[in-house]
Amino acid sequence: MLNFLWDTRGYFFWLLVVSVAVSSLERLRPWRREQRLLRRQFGQDLFWLFFNGHYAGVLVASLAAWAFA
Repeated sequence: MLNFLWDTRGYFFWLLVVSVAVSSLERLRPWRREQRLLRRQFGQDLFWLFFNGHYAGVLVASLAAWAFA
């Protein structure tokens, strides 16, 4: 069921890899030391990450296909 997450050619796999790498680097050498890993707005950050990274692209592609069909 979740095989698409572990497909190394897929978007979600690399999103996960890059996210873990950047999060690890941010913990090792933070920009702001007082910022916690899981802040209050973490859920909102995830929403915008997935919306801008996936759903906005699908919406733009759909509109382009409709406009140029």
